[in-house]
Amino acid sequence: LEMKHLQDRELNDYKFNLFSNLTHEFRTPLTLIKAPLELIKEENNLTVVKEKVEYIERNTEHLLKLVNQLLDINKIESGKMPVSFKVGSIAPIIGHVVHLFQEDAEQKEINFTYSLPNSEVQGMFDEDKLEKILFNLLSNALKFTPSNGRIHLHVTAFNEQIVIKVLDNGPGISEENKKLVFEKYYRVNQSGKIAGSGIGLSFVKELVELLGGTIDINSKEQMGTTFTVRIPFANAKNADIVSSEMFEIQDTKIIPISGNVIEKNQNKKPVLLVVEDNADIQKLIAEIFHTDYKVIKAENGSEGLKLARTIVPDMVITDVMMPVMDGFEMCD
Repeated sequence: LEMKHLQDRELNDYKFNLFSNLTHEFRTPLTLIKAPLELIKEENNLTVVKEKVEYIERNTEHLLKLVNQLLDINKIESGKMPVSFKVGSIAPIIGHVVHLFQEDAEQKEINFTYSLPNSEVQGMFDEDKLEKILFNLLSNALKFTPSNGRIHLHVTAFNEQIVIKVLDNGPGISEENKKLVFEKYYRVNQSGKIAGSGIGLSFVKELVELLGGTIDINSKEQMGTTFTVRIPFANAKNADIVSSEMFEIQDTKIIPISGNVIEKNQNKKPVLLVVEDNADIQKLIAEIFHTDYKVIKAENGSEGLKLARTIVPDMVITDVMMPVMDGFEMCD
């Protein structure tokens, strides 16, 4: 009985910490969105308004990244995160992430340097996951490196491996805390205690392992930290063989749609079916597409399915989580 009581207490503590940490993590970008909106209401200078809108846009993207990372972690753990490879150079995607961080590093007065592979080096890799790994490693370094500090990104691609090293001269991590930095919803703060959301590093570890790679940490207190990621990178000369094996095309089955097929008049707008239970989002999507499409709306998957079988739209945009029938079930 005492053991069960202890386990229940630990679970309640975990839930409380999880809720508190995520609330704190989301509250920062929300504050940075709300405050400029309040200022815009009193502002008549269009240049200033534009600057505030750009600030709102950056923080909205940050908030969306946090939410997407939580959803992606759940996808990985439930085995529903696909791996999608492309053949090409990793240099452009790395350059894109570097460009994003140069401005942030300058604002914090951090000396940000980098060493990148030659753009001629070709191979096969998952572009989306590589970008997320780089973004979160650099975000973590930027978060804990003090002003006038240093961050260095070193990326190489050889021997069928991409090796990413992110070095900083921040406060470092103690031996006892090294094993905790990859735990979900925890991070090591500058006092050496565990605090914060820690979504980023946990997410990196999940992505690296999904790609069949490894991540290591080398850190000493007051001397900085180095994260090293190694992920497979098939050489381009072998990529055609590998990709043909990974993307083997199965026999295609054409399944007829039950219902009355309406013949399209080429002079009329194509039909878009929007399936969304949130009225504001439904209205927003309709506003975006109304000039090019005839927009038909449905409030849940069941209603959307009936309309799809009746009108046979050219395109469907659907939410996932909806009452009565969700988006996945409707698509199936």
